[in-house]
Amino acid sequence: MATESRIPGVNESVNWIFEQPNWVRAYVIGAILSLIPIVSFMPMGYALFVMRDVLRGEPPRLRDWDGIWGETFVLGFKAFLLFLLYGIPAAVLLVFLMVMHAGPLGAGVGFFVLMLVGLVAPLAIGRMLLADSFGAGLAL
Repeated sequence: MATESRIPGVNESVNWIFEQPNWVRAYVIGAILSLIPIVSFMPMGYALFVMRDVLRGEPPRLRDWDGIWGETFVLGFKAFLLFLLYGIPAAVLLVFLMVMHAGPLGAGVGFFVLMLVGLVAPLAIGRMLLADSFGAGLAL
C-alpha cells in the first residue's frame, strides 16, 4: 500500500527552522559567510544539504557547521557551476541578438531563453543532489 504524503503548509515549511536547537548559530555563521566573496558558496551548499534531505523524503534539519566546511563549499560551487553552464548558451544568444540588433522579437526570444534556464537549472541541481553526482545535473 502506498503511503500518503502530505504537502506541508507555509507555517510548517518555515517554523521547523526555529524548532532546531542550533538555528541561531547556523544562521549567524551562514550570514557572515554569505558576505565574503567565494566563501559564499558555503551557505549555498548548506542550504542544498537541507534541500537534499527534503528531496530524499527525510525531515529537514540544520546540521552543525563543525566538520562540513569543505563539503558545503564544494556543493555550493557545483551548484554555481551548473547555473553557469546552463546560462552560458543563453548569454551567448543574448549577445548575438544584441549585436544583430534583433529588436523586440530578439528581446522576446532572449527573455524566453533566460526563463528556460531559470527553470532547467534548479531541476539540474535537484538531480545532482539526488544522485550525488555532478554529471547527473548535466544530463537532461
